[in-house]
Amino acid sequence: MSLTIMEVLYNAQYNLCNAAIPIQIEIGKEQLNNAILALESGKSLNDIFEEADVLRKDSQHG
Repeated sequence: MSLTIMEVLYNAQYNLCNAAIPIQIEIGKEQLNNAILALESGKSLNDIFEEADVLRKDSQHG
């Protein structure tokens, strides 16, 4: 299932605002961080989110 970066942001918002269990907050933080990293790498909100791009960008910062 492919999601756009905007959809990842919507999922993050849902998880952060409607958390029923603590892990949902952690998932929401990760989704938000991944979307921001994708946008910083030049992607747009309508681009398909690709985890490999985020992992590659994140490894360059760490």
